[in-house]
Amino acid sequence: MTVIFSLAVTMPVSAANKTTQQIYSGALDALIKAKTAEIKGNITVSAKANKNTKKTASDDLSVSSLYNSGSVGIDFEIRADKSNPEEQRSFFNFAFRPSKEIKENFPLDNLKVVSLSNVSYFFIEAANLNLGFLDLSAFANQWIKLDGVGILQKIMGEKYDSYKEQVATQNKNNEITPKQIEDVIKLFKKDNVFTVYRLADKKIGDQSFYRLRLSFNRAGFRKFMLDVSKQVDGKAMTAAEIKDLDKTIKTWQVPDSFLLVNKISGNPVQLDLVVNDNNTARKMTTKVLLKFISFNDSVDITAPAESRNFEDILQELMKNLQASLNNTSSTSGLVGATSTLVQ
Repeated sequence: MTVIFSLAVTMPVSAANKTTQQIYSGALDALIKAKTAEIKGNITVSAKANKNTKKTASDDLSVSSLYNSGSVGIDFEIRADKSNPEEQRSFFNFAFRPSKEIKENFPLDNLKVVSLSNVSYFFIEAANLNLGFLDLSAFANQWIKLDGVGILQKIMGEKYDSYKEQVATQNKNNEITPKQIEDVIKLFKKDNVFTVYRLADKKIGDQSFYRLRLSFNRAGFRKFMLDVSKQVDGKAMTAAEIKDLDKTIKTWQVPDSFLLVNKISGNPVQLDLVVNDNNTARKMTTKVLLKFISFNDSVDITAPAESRNFEDILQELMKNLQASLNNTSSTSGLVGATSTLVQ
């Protein structure tokens, strides 16, 4: 009896009002079509060198040490508002969990970014950003305004207008249209990248959720990548590209993932995903937890009340660098050229 019940709740069967595939497809559509969203979660990457891997000099470097043995992670919060196509807004908050080696060499704790159309603001939280050869501490622990358009206008002067037209043309040619995005989503569903099974419903407090088990379909993912290449790039993958794709997929070991879906709204609520990559040198495990806080609700994305211009800080940095170096003609030429760009 227990076995029969277990099979009943894990087979992809129809719910009282929705099939398993309808629940899954509806959750994907809610995520893709949302005009605003707030998402929280974390990513943890751990690595363990295989016994036969030979240690090289580069293994002692702070960044490469992750890829031999160690663990790093990021806790994040994302808010996005694309309700106005002319002024899309976003907010990112990344809290880093670095390995010991990375933290000793680059003590970055937190990074916040606010993007309002062409203007961005960033806040780097760190004890210091003195890299030894260059002290970037002036950029830490305060909001910095980065006006990309304004900086380019200063650098390029009269040439900016023609440059702007060229970039606009390139962006238009490379733009992925809403129709293409819709087609990609259809392919993702059609090619069965995940085989979906419905588990027993889950209740948290007074809310009920569908619980889905997603089983990675290696052949389905391969077909999806081949189809997307034709759909987006307009041409099939080359034999060399297919060979690289197959080589990459072969190293992946993807345990089953689990998705919670709100039974009333049909929106995704939480996704747990794990990917193991066991190549010849090391075994890497990536764990992802996504919590979908809200869709199509008001999100708080505003410019900081106070900030400093990126160009002003960069100019101060160049002046300090100039004062600390020998006043040789070559040094003066280099710093002078840089100062001209930010004035």
